[in-house]
Amino acid sequence: MAPHDNGPDADGTARRRFLLRAAVPVAMMLAIAALSLRPLPVGLAGGSDKLAHIAVWSGLAGAWSWSIGALGGPALRTATLAAGLAAAWGGGDELLQSSVPWRDASAGDFAADLGGSVAGALGWLWYRRSRPAGADRGRPPERGGG
Repeated sequence: MAPHDNGPDADGTARRRFLLRAAVPVAMMLAIAALSLRPLPVGLAGGSDKLAHIAVWSGLAGAWSWSIGALGGPALRTATLAAGLAAAWGGGDELLQSSVPWRDASAGDFAADLGGSVAGALGWLWYRRSRPAGADRGRPPERGGG
């Protein structure tokens, strides 16, 4: 067995962990879609919803990063894929809103979604790199001799 191998079921365990974690961003995506079909809520201070877009898509990209990170691939690739998934959902959300009579699709909203997606993935990347080796994969952190 190779030193980096965690046993015969390591890939199966990672896949199960990914599927369990993926429930979080999938639920977020469904909630976003459902809210996109409703009339706009009371606006934020100053009438701008861009901060809400940034916050929601940052959370979505962070959740996707956390989920995909369970598979154990390179952190930068994980963050890039997560940001892409979240940004694509932002584009899809704007397309959905364009078909709802009481909602408006806007390039500004999509730009905020994109910015939030990148921020969330970068935030996860920073968090991931600041953690001890193995801490994000459900294993206890490796400790030095002591």
